Amino acid sequence: MRICDKCGHKLGKKDKFCGRCGSAMYNVVPSRYKYCLHCGEPLENKAKFCSSCGKECSNIISFSFLDDRKAIPDDVELDFLKDRLPDTTEEDAELAAAKEAALRAEEAARLAEEAALKAQEEKQKAEEVIRKAEEERLKAEEAIKKAEEDRKKAEEEVAKKAEEKRIREEEERKRAEEERKRKEEEAQRRREEAARLAELERKRLEEEARKKAEEEKKRAEEEARRKAEEERKRAEEEARRKAEEERKRAEEEARRKAEEERKKAEEEARRKAEEERKRAEEEARRKAEEERKKAEEEARRKAEEERRRAEEEAERQRVLEEARRAEEERRAEEERKRKEEEERIRKEEEYKRLKAEEEARRKAEEERKRKEEEERRKAEEAARLAEEKRIKELEEMYHDATTSAKKALEKYAKSADGARGNLEVALDKLNTLYKKADVNIDVSETRGDYYKIEEILGITYYLEGAYKLSIPLLRDAADNGSCKCRIYLTQWLLRNRGELPSDQGFLLDYIENSIKGDVTEEEITIANRVLAKMYRDGIGVKRSLPTAFEYFKKAADAGDITSVATVGQCYMYGEGVKKNAKEAFQWNTRAAEAGDATGIRNLAICYDLGTGTSRDAIKAIEWYKKLLEIMGNDRFAMYRISLCLCNPDKEYAGKPTDDMYKEAMEFAERAVAAGEQNANYVIGYLYMIGKVVIRDYNKAVNYFSLAAKHGNSKAKEKIDRFTKSASGKYTLK
Repeated sequence: MRICDKCGHKLGKKDKFCGRCGSAMYNVVPSRYKYCLHCGEPLENKAKFCSSCGKECSNIISFSFLDDRKAIPDDVELDFLKDRLPDTTEEDAELAAAKEAALRAEEAARLAEEAALKAQEEKQKAEEVIRKAEEERLKAEEAIKKAEEDRKKAEEEVAKKAEEKRIREEEERKRAEEERKRKEEEAQRRREEAARLAELERKRLEEEARKKAEEEKKRAEEEARRKAEEERKRAEEEARRKAEEERKRAEEEARRKAEEERKKAEEEARRKAEEERKRAEEEARRKAEEERKKAEEEARRKAEEERRRAEEEAERQRVLEEARRAEEERRAEEERKRKEEEERIRKEEEYKRLKAEEEARRKAEEERKRKEEEERRKAEEAARLAEEKRIKELEEMYHDATTSAKKALEKYAKSADGARGNLEVALDKLNTLYKKADVNIDVSETRGDYYKIEEILGITYYLEGAYKLSIPLLRDAADNGSCKCRIYLTQWLLRNRGELPSDQGFLLDYIENSIKGDVTEEEITIANRVLAKMYRDGIGVKRSLPTAFEYFKKAADAGDITSVATVGQCYMYGEGVKKNAKEAFQWNTRAAEAGDATGIRNLAICYDLGTGTSRDAIKAIEWYKKLLEIMGNDRFAMYRISLCLCNPDKEYAGKPTDDMYKEAMEFAERAVAAGEQNANYVIGYLYMIGKVVIRDYNKAVNYFSLAAKHGNSKAKEKIDRFTKSASGKYTLK
């Protein structure tokens, strides 16, 4: 499967450009994973939302196109299996006979099994006695159940009081939350004012306001939770103690009686069944052993006779073949002698004719050689002069190329800005020198500067996305010891998996050895991110999500924003680490504030669904819109914005205004145009309530049906609220 490298959109087999972002770069993703139906991104089994497009995908993942078992072409020889397949030997016949004997032994074992079934019947009679004891136990459990019901009634009463108290505390918490939001808005205004003066001061104020609000919220929640928990525990403990005492008395008495009866019946049944089973097993084992020995002896005798017959037949065929070959050789020898005689006579006649021609040719040849010698002498003189000129030009070219390379590297060492042109010119000069150089001039001393320039330009081109220029330079420099180039080359191989080496362990050794070389902290961070992707996707290593998470965490701690967003996603969906909503919210916030698209999407989802924070439609909309500024026409973001604005399922606090309904309709229509069929649910809802558009139940049902066909359960629930009249019009039930 081909996936766009920029936005994760799924590409067709003949697509040269991404239909979403227009990029020409794509990744080839192995089809052994599950994929999102909307954007083609690989998914984990427990993922509820796609990491690329953010769309809910827990109930609509299709596996029909993910079978990666490919037919092996007829012309491919599986050489790697030859050493593993055993050769056919003379013992095959004996093994086959032994297998047949084993089958007969299994038949005998089946007879033994039937005998065991008879013993089982005896055991069932004993179980009947146990069943009666079980009935007595059930009566005792009835008494326990009654006591349990009394306990539950007491618990429900206590829970009811605790719930009323919790509701009051929740109202107080909401008032505190409103006060907190007011303070946050004031802090935001102060932060914006401070941001114009100094970015550092803005961050400090923002952090203090957030910590203060979080501590205030935690204290209020902790106090309410503690009081409710103490009240509930006291009531539960009292009810549990009384019920437990009553239950233990009844249960102990019933258990004692039932246990005595059960032990007596089981002991008797076990003794009889064991005696019968031993007799049957012994008889079956004896018969099976005799039958196996007979079969083995017969198979061995037949195999020996067959081998002797085959050897005799092969010897006879060999003798006949040798006789036939000797006769053919004799006839061929006679034919050869006849042809040799004819050829000898022809050559004698030819010799006489050629002798006369040879004399004339000799004289002409002597004249030609004399002229050629004269011309050769003149040509050698001209070639000598030309060679001296070429060597002089090579020496000048060598001096110019080495001087240019050293100056370019010195300029780059002082400042990378403006040195690129000098490096490119130096590289061209060195390449021209290598093409023209020969044994007359030693260019080995320039190789070090050449590979250093290749390393610098290869990495520069790679970071700019000019892969056609970058990859040949990275390969050559990496093959000649550049650890930095190996890191970037490994990253490129993961993006273009069609060019991965066949050796599974090569990639891991390649990247691990690169880290040990002369590399910067930034390049180590890139290597950690590459290793994380290898362990996450199982490329060149055994797939391990916990190991992948560790490497992503290392890269994130080093400041890699892409890895920060990935760590937030891992905490969000439990990929390689235990789910932690608060950690997911913190990491995604950090990535989103740094401008990472994945972090922005995940943070919007956190506010949208209340993951690690309180549910806040306004903030979710704000982050979804920031995602649209980066991704452009992101259909999932537009759908969720429309859903948050009109709040059809009353999932968010607050009531939408007419302006919000109007904006919801605009975003829903844009999402549908981009291919998001779930947005039809929002349009249907707006037609149902008659906001922004004229109320039309028929249109509402049509839009709900479109969303329901694509798995939207809310749309199905809405359709059930309508009834169709005889005239074909829909009305609410």
